[in-house]
Amino acid sequence: MTVVNFYRQNDEKDALNTLLRWPVPERCLVAGDFNARHRSWQTGQATNRGQEIAGWASDNDLDLLNTLDVPTNPHGNTIDLAFTNMPLAKATVEDHLATSSDHFTLSLTLPYVRPAPLQPGKVRVTTEDELKRFVEIVEFGATEVPQADLTPAELDELAFALVNLLTSAAKAAGWPTRKSARSAHWWTEECAGAAAAFRAIRKIYPHGFNQDVQMAKRGLHRMVRRAKRQYWRNLIDSFSSSGAVYKAVRWLKSPGPFQPPPLQVNDIVYETQMDKANALRRATLERRTSDDDIVNPWTSVCPPRSIPFSPEISLDEVHASRGLPSARTHQHETRPAAGCRTKCRQGMYRARAAPRLLGVVPRHIQAAMESTH
Repeated sequence: MTVVNFYRQNDEKDALNTLLRWPVPERCLVAGDFNARHRSWQTGQATNRGQEIAGWASDNDLDLLNTLDVPTNPHGNTIDLAFTNMPLAKATVEDHLATSSDHFTLSLTLPYVRPAPLQPGKVRVTTEDELKRFVEIVEFGATEVPQADLTPAELDELAFALVNLLTSAAKAAGWPTRKSARSAHWWTEECAGAAAAFRAIRKIYPHGFNQDVQMAKRGLHRMVRRAKRQYWRNLIDSFSSSGAVYKAVRWLKSPGPFQPPPLQVNDIVYETQMDKANALRRATLERRTSDDDIVNPWTSVCPPRSIPFSPEISLDEVHASRGLPSARTHQHETRPAAGCRTKCRQGMYRARAAPRLLGVVPRHIQAAMESTH
């Protein structure tokens, strides 16, 4: 599903022109502040290019979700619109909700949309206790790793056992990483209290035209300005070297006078990013036709010579491919992870050598390889 959030000021033209030229895909929702009138959503004369918006919606088979003559702001106008080409979608004006603006909330209800699959988060195992616990779990479960790997089915079972063992041990011993939003450096508890007071008073007076609301907003702005001023004062007073100054203002560093050069294809020069992208697409992806296809793709090919791959893989090669120290440096290892490494190393050795010996790649190893590309 494609969701477009649109905003247009009264006398603004570029945003609307871009929207009118944009090819509307399937399962699309376009909603926002159009600042235009038309008899389709408000009785009266069409203004601010409302006729063009209505024609654009009709040409692209977009249904208007707004109810006729239901205002979306306190002035009685219907200017916040929602269009979609998905059936069973609905829009309701929630004039009782506080949105900290002079517009009412437009609540949209869409038919069942399958959510995007969640990507599994990473697990961190960093502290000594966590690493020790991870080693203990792997050592305990290494005895269940199958030994035979003569057939592709047995190889898949071996790869699944190794992946499942290491993943389960990491989840049990470590902790998942979570991405969380971080507030501004100058944001304080006083700012949070003023913001909470402003939101509370806005719920009581959703339209915002009230002295209490204006006083709460003024108090929030005053608190934010005071917090910013105090933060920068403390930061400047803490400078003790030129390096500290650079760390504080590095985001203000100029990108430099260099600008991306124009692109010339044959005798035509393209300046804008969109024109250059389209020119590259035509020059690289669309230069071939069906005449360039292979007549019979199933024709057998006999290479003049074969690549001399050795079927044997040493442990040093396995360590080098994984970015680990050489196996010779661990001959006298006495840490509790020694037995765990040996057991897992043997299983990984068989899983790594199987593609060359049997001509197949385990499904779980192949899935991991595809996820990294």
